[in-house]
Amino acid sequence: MDSRWKVICNVCGRALYNTQAKKRWDGLIVCPNDWEEKHPSLHRTPHFRRRPGGEGATAARSGGVRSEPPDQSVLVCDVYTSMGVAGYGTAGCARAGSYNTRIPLPPLTPPYTATVPYVDPISDPYLSSVVLLLNGHGTNGSQVFTDLSIANQTVYQPVAGNRPIWTSAVPDPYGNPSISFDTDDFLKIDAVASLTMGLGDFTWEGWFRCSVIPAAVGFVLFNGNDTAFANRAGIGIGPTINNGEAWYHNGSATIAATGTAPSINTWHYFAYSRDSSGGKLWVGDTPGALCTLAGGVFADAAINYPLVGGLGIGGTYNGSSILGDSWLGPIRITKGVARYPTGTIVPETPFSLI
Repeated sequence: MDSRWKVICNVCGRALYNTQAKKRWDGLIVCPNDWEEKHPSLHRTPHFRRRPGGEGATAARSGGVRSEPPDQSVLVCDVYTSMGVAGYGTAGCARAGSYNTRIPLPPLTPPYTATVPYVDPISDPYLSSVVLLLNGHGTNGSQVFTDLSIANQTVYQPVAGNRPIWTSAVPDPYGNPSISFDTDDFLKIDAVASLTMGLGDFTWEGWFRCSVIPAAVGFVLFNGNDTAFANRAGIGIGPTINNGEAWYHNGSATIAATGTAPSINTWHYFAYSRDSSGGKLWVGDTPGALCTLAGGVFADAAINYPLVGGLGIGGTYNGSSILGDSWLGPIRITKGVARYPTGTIVPETPFSLI
């Protein structure tokens, strides 16, 4: 039996033996037909611009040194990774957050396994399901809150006087402006179908930071007003007696909680992910660290979460249960997708925009 294992050419898709495969200048494993030692722009033959009777023409004929500057290679970015290619690109020019075009490799089909796996740390595979995205994009001192999701929700605060404000004084965990709330501040979005979670999967996640823990409960996000609590739910913060960071059901009952009050003046990450197995609240503080499951799995798979009134940010939709002196970092709601059914890490970068 032939002991040579087969691989797939990352360019043409042809199967070949491992002894035939070569690693190309851009890191791809390719067949001999698609192999190149270096970037095509580096193969260009220097040429001379001939001028009748001129110095350039004489140099070209005699082999002397021309007076014109040599050709320059074009600087390009390696679209397959987040780094530039040594020798012709600028390292970091395709870095995360700079919105460079990225070209994924074609997927391989079994029984073949990719020998050069492609992982794009920038793009969000569920971007089309995101229905709210506030992502540290505000201008310092601004009171305009633009939803960056495809839903383009209208986020506003109708009460005159003090309002939440973008601030650089307390940056979010990624160094971007955060949303600063005073004791009576909150934001709201009127009821729309895209924010009605219903019986489907969903994920609510984001960052908060408090200078004071609310005496009872203050909501980071709440899907309704407080006049009819049936099946209303959201992420709330309270002292130890109210179970700390928690997913609240029916507006008051804590059904998935950390059990301890969050520390003040510290950024905290939360993610509530609901699928057919139930809801799970994941929490953590340090980007890159593994999140903790708070309070086990809540059997809310059969609960129909409506949206009455609208969505409240920093309190309920009608302005009760205010979070108070606090800051919010990136906030994201994904409808129809339970992003973290078995766990997750604290995000190391802001939520993706592509």
